[in-house]
Amino acid sequence: MSRIYIVIVIPALNADQKLLRLAEEIAALFSPRLVVVNDGSDEKNAHIFESLKRMGCDVLMHTRNLGKGAALKTGIRHALTVYPDALGIVTADADGQHSPQDIFYLAQRILESPEGIILGTRYFDETHVPFKSRWGNKITSAVFWLRTGLRLADTQTGLRAIPMRYAPAIALVNGSRFEFEMNMLLLACRMEIPLIAAPIHTIYSGNNSSSHFRAVRDSARIYFDILKFGCSSLICAALDFGLFVLLSAFVFSHAKFGIAISTILARIVSGLCNFLFNRFIVFGEKRKGALMKYLFLFLAQMFLSAQLTTLLAVELLNAPIAKLVADAALFLLSFILQRKFIFRREAENHAKKSQ
Repeated sequence: MSRIYIVIVIPALNADQKLLRLAEEIAALFSPRLVVVNDGSDEKNAHIFESLKRMGCDVLMHTRNLGKGAALKTGIRHALTVYPDALGIVTADADGQHSPQDIFYLAQRILESPEGIILGTRYFDETHVPFKSRWGNKITSAVFWLRTGLRLADTQTGLRAIPMRYAPAIALVNGSRFEFEMNMLLLACRMEIPLIAAPIHTIYSGNNSSSHFRAVRDSARIYFDILKFGCSSLICAALDFGLFVLLSAFVFSHAKFGIAISTILARIVSGLCNFLFNRFIVFGEKRKGALMKYLFLFLAQMFLSAQLTTLLAVELLNAPIAKLVADAALFLLSFILQRKFIFRREAENHAKKSQ
């Protein structure tokens, strides 16, 4: 790759000799531009980064640890500025989980598949894979499928090949730690960028002890949008349900369309609260136009909720239970529609303009 070249971005925290060996072996295979981001490593690791500089690598530095996502974005922005003619960017980890052969393989795949993001895909059913890694990936893949409808065998892979046309949008993706990689995949789905699985070796050493992934805290970050949406929905659902019970039992108990009227009035109050929560807290989107889109979804969901509740109440002979079942069925649909069509973030708009 003389004129057609690839940039490799590696975020590194307290890197050791494995990173030096990886850089040497990559250089022996092909000639990419290698960008290493020192994400606030301890002073005792400084000699590793000095050695990388002497090898000709671009070494960038965070004075304190900002997280893997922040380091990746620093490297991607550097590549966009210094190597704008590159064909694409390959991101890789510094802890030895990615072989130089697999990194080279993904660099080649950009030549073959410039229209999509290529994901180095590991297989977690092998016996040497640590338990927490196997099940962590299964859970994350299941959540990703529920969120997008797309099945990916490895949503947590750090080995990814990104054509340069998508790099400006990815540099704007939210997230400073491990959630950035999940948010990158979600952006790709929303922008209909193909996600292409490319099988790679599944490498774990020392029960993955070198990983900086913190199971509880970083998993919460990965699922943060869904967790916030769930909390918002639970609060508003409790308000909706409470008002429905009061109205249907004491105000419209003898009315011909009492259940439907109670459902509609309760939903109007809870819907306003839900819009404010989602607009300012969950999705952080304050642009004009969101209210009208939400209103359309709100009316459609209110109609469906009223119809389902009325139908289920006949079958279950219990209006409150029917209400719970109907709204639970509409929860996931509401999240997907709000996230995809109503509360878009700036990165998505940038991605559309860059294509």
